Amino acid sequence: KDNDGSYYFWDIHQYQDSLDKYPSINSKSLSNYIISFPTPSGDKKEFYMYNSAVMPDELANKFPNIKTFTGTGIHNPSELVSLSIYNDEASAMIYSKEGKIFISKHSDSDLYSVSYNELGYNNEYFDCGHPAFINQNVLARSNQFDECIGEDEPCYTMGNKLITYRIAMIMTESVTNSVADGTVEGGMAWIASIINQLNLLWRRELGFEFEIISNNNILVFTNNNPAPSEFSVSNCTETADGDPKYCEINNVEPYLESVIGVGGLNAPDEIRLWEYGLVLNTTYNGGVAQAPGPISANNPTYEVLNHEL
Repeated sequence: KDNDGSYYFWDIHQYQDSLDKYPSINSKSLSNYIISFPTPSGDKKEFYMYNSAVMPDELANKFPNIKTFTGTGIHNPSELVSLSIYNDEASAMIYSKEGKIFISKHSDSDLYSVSYNELGYNNEYFDCGHPAFINQNVLARSNQFDECIGEDEPCYTMGNKLITYRIAMIMTESVTNSVADGTVEGGMAWIASIINQLNLLWRRELGFEFEIISNNNILVFTNNNPAPSEFSVSNCTETADGDPKYCEINNVEPYLESVIGVGGLNAPDEIRLWEYGLVLNTTYNGGVAQAPGPISANNPTYEVLNHEL
């Protein structure tokens, strides 16, 4: 145990044989499959588990070792968990009454890190490009909520219908090396995990979820196949502090349309291939997003991505 969290032996492998039997989260079936998750205090939280695929079949077939699941609390149904399996390793995030809990494999042992802190340091130092969101833990909130999700026409009433948005993630090689194992498959495993985590909040609170585009693997770059010059620091620094996110965000949509196809805010519904696009880079201090608009540039962390989305 240290200041940032605790390390535990977590026998996730005892559940491996039942993973394929979990009902879909979008079905009306109730799950009887239970997984126990460790917490930083040493207690355990139990969840009924569901399959929550974030990849379409075409992409899932390319990466059969990547699986994602969602659980609802047995003793407190408002608590949720995201579980991701990649080969023999697992990662999880719990929405608990105590706060978010992050569970990840310790790189040098069979132990798992269990912490309330995603990165081991305070995320308040990230700069998300607007003074209202810098070093402020409490924001003024209004009790007035829109009746419709997104646009007024057509109106999808809040909570009335689950909407799926296809998301395209550009992962530069520095990110593939830092949050994954430097391979395309490893990068896709991290992307699937983070999308499953993001869906915990958005599915429940706003009635929509993200699904990864079917060929997102071509957007994951490695040392042997580096990201294009549009996402190179040397070609994109236009602010006094040298943070390239304010420049590179403008390259996301043109690049995606050149390699994936038409998408984004103004694309006609009948030919749109993606709804949201973003780039991940380790050189950014936080993130920045179009407002309004479906494009962002982000550090590879849950907190930054969740904020910008």
